[in-house]
Amino acid sequence: MTFARTVVACSGLATLLAASGCACHVSTCDDCCDDEQAVVQTPYTANATTVLFNGRDMSGWSFFLNDAADPKNTWSVQNGVIHCTGTPAGYMQTRASFEDFVLTLEWRWAGQPGNSGVLLRKAGDDKTWPDSLEAQLQHGNAGDFWKIGGVHAEMEPSRTNGNNVKKLADAENPVGEWNRYVITVRGGDVALEINGQRVNSAWNVTRRAGPICLQSEGAPIEFRNIEITPL
Repeated sequence: MTFARTVVACSGLATLLAASGCACHVSTCDDCCDDEQAVVQTPYTANATTVLFNGRDMSGWSFFLNDAADPKNTWSVQNGVIHCTGTPAGYMQTRASFEDFVLTLEWRWAGQPGNSGVLLRKAGDDKTWPDSLEAQLQHGNAGDFWKIGGVHAEMEPSRTNGNNVKKLADAENPVGEWNRYVITVRGGDVALEINGQRVNSAWNVTRRAGPICLQSEGAPIEFRNIEITPL
């Protein structure tokens, strides 16, 4: 049994709040108080797949957006799909932290394609953008890596330009069609696969547990079928 450390900021779950000793009263999942945040240990069985998005709501996720914007104006759920407007910049992130895992998700562009990404093993304060290794989703560059902040990673020198490492191949489907990412993070190794094709790999990546983030970065994008298998 693998346990992920989950910080819940007075999320309106009465039983959890009572068990944690938080004495506040909340009216919505976005409310909080001055009490210490509740910390729970969420069990994830190694090699067993867990759904991170239930298709109905944003349970298990928190949000950061520039200018303290209301997440409800950026993120929504309709017909089993997460819709992101792309503005303002920020991200939704898992409340649980993960270190070694296989993450699968599907995405597509809801209109004019643009930029987004999946941030792995996020660390530090919420900001645009936090320390992490980004698996790029930007149209035309999906499968690239970006090293953000102080994260360390080694990659193929011939495809490296500063903190960016180009993908091996273009595996995206046409705009408007669903794409499938499979991201394997094991120890210091990270491998990216798009639509069944290996597109990038990194090694000696900073090892730590951290949330997984989906970016809001300028263009409407949709996500579905988000699952994780801890290793």
